[in-house]
Amino acid sequence: MSKSPLISFVVPVYKKPVAVFRQCLKSLFDKSVPKPFEVICVFDGEDLELKAVADEFPRALQLTIEYGGAPKARNAGLDQATGEYVWFVDSDCYLKPGHVKRMMDEFKAVPDADFVYSGYEGTEGAGEFQSESFDAYSLTCGNYISSMAPIKRAKAHRWDETLEAAQDWDYWLTAVENGCKGVFVEGSGFIADTPNAGISSIKWNAENRDKTILTVRQKHGIQTREIGVFSQNYRERAIKLAEIMGADYIKPTGLSPTSYKMILNLGYNFMSRFDGIGSDVVKLQYWLPNEIEGLKNAKYTTVMETIRVAKGVINLCNTDYEKNKLGELGITADVIALPLAQADIAKVSTTLPEKFSVLVATDKAYADLLKELPLDLPHINFIFNAAKVQDFSCFVSFYQFAAVDNAMMIAQVNGRHVISNAQAPYCGFIDPDQSWEGFKKDLYDKLAQIQKLPINKEAQAHYLKIASPQEFKTEISSYFRQPLEVI
Repeated sequence: MSKSPLISFVVPVYKKPVAVFRQCLKSLFDKSVPKPFEVICVFDGEDLELKAVADEFPRALQLTIEYGGAPKARNAGLDQATGEYVWFVDSDCYLKPGHVKRMMDEFKAVPDADFVYSGYEGTEGAGEFQSESFDAYSLTCGNYISSMAPIKRAKAHRWDETLEAAQDWDYWLTAVENGCKGVFVEGSGFIADTPNAGISSIKWNAENRDKTILTVRQKHGIQTREIGVFSQNYRERAIKLAEIMGADYIKPTGLSPTSYKMILNLGYNFMSRFDGIGSDVVKLQYWLPNEIEGLKNAKYTTVMETIRVAKGVINLCNTDYEKNKLGELGITADVIALPLAQADIAKVSTTLPEKFSVLVATDKAYADLLKELPLDLPHINFIFNAAKVQDFSCFVSFYQFAAVDNAMMIAQVNGRHVISNAQAPYCGFIDPDQSWEGFKKDLYDKLAQIQKLPINKEAQAHYLKIASPQEFKTEISSYFRQPLEVI
């Protein structure tokens, strides 16, 4: 009795170059592909030339249907699939050697994963098309999962045969709505051998893409979002801000930036100029500490141009310290603290751990000094790796560009005492502009004082308020129709 296949590769076939289709099948029968598996070629209409190519691979199963498009062909293949996993493979793509094993290994490593996915490459100079970590909310803003991602057959649903484009986005939105969990595997796992790297429909060109996106969103009940959030270097943080505000995270596969009535740009990047964004759109530029420092050291012409652009938008920052730094550069900013996720403040500590322990976070600028802490203070338990909040009483944070970041906020809302070079309430500021000896003395004195203190309820109350997602949403919404200065 033959063993049931591990994987069912379903290949919809329609009017592809012979050499490309042959390369596709060769990649599936590569010796690196774990056995047993089955390959089901579904011809979307009669095609004797491509059928002859499939005949070159005796183990390939063949099925011909009346022409109806790729979703119909995939559904026909799904009906025939018997594998534990179903992998829909476009006939103009080919898998890299070893990629199948890597994806199967990921299923073993993450047993509750229902599908796994990666990025891919395009030929003819198209470059690499990167994906992103799995986030259900981000998926509602725009697709990042190709059709060529293996899914457990028990969780595989049927493709929508009425859609002319964005079929893969629709498929994975439905999967997630059905409770499926996805896992991202970094890198590119296959090559799309088409000039447009998979963008094959006129419904996905510049003229029609927004209409196509809105069609899919309407199907899935994704409401119109008037606010867009963008970040080049802080994508995951920006996605969480978008979710808090019920906004879109702006991405290449989502709606055009011109679709929104307000745009929040997190960090300094090309979007900071808001080129092409209408004068009636509220533009918010959120400055982060390292970029403020970078601007201070930039060329004069760059600084002056940045200041000119900044006067035409609403500038925001996290603390009064950063507000003052921007003021020194001639940029007026409002302070709105970045929030924590609701899960981080839903249940907070009311006590400190029995044993006094210190979590240390730093970069190269302070690493040499702080690594001496366990040697000089052996009676204190220092933690230099990530730790749960219940494991430490004090949080020591020193970075070249001081900031009240997520880690510090989480420590504060749990009443942990903080020592840092960030000039903000309850942050235990130590002036870094002094001798190493003076710095070390101040640090050690503060540690000695903190050991005797109970949970910091004042800091906890302060940061629970400013870290509130609802507070952030309310404050940002207040700018919606605020008039801007005309430059």
